[in-house]
Amino acid sequence: MAKIAADAIDNILMLRNTIAHGHVLPAGVGGGLLNNPRWHGEERKKETQDLHLSEQTMSLILNATFDLIQFMALIIHSPLEPFNAQ
Repeated sequence: MAKIAADAIDNILMLRNTIAHGHVLPAGVGGGLLNNPRWHGEERKKETQDLHLSEQTMSLILNATFDLIQFMALIIHSPLEPFNAQ
């Protein structure tokens, strides 16, 4: 379960970075955002990421983030190891 949560965190962070640092694409090419583009063939450490936003996409992202935060709160406040070691 923790592996699934960690993967979800990675995906949400990728979405956040694309929204915060991405280049806005014009509607003529489909719109959306592009992060880490290789405009002139340069090498980059990270893969190119694209995101096409709609109300449905944003709703899914917000719902997934909310659910993940609730899940993480349950883990942090759990009496089980390793978070609450005495």
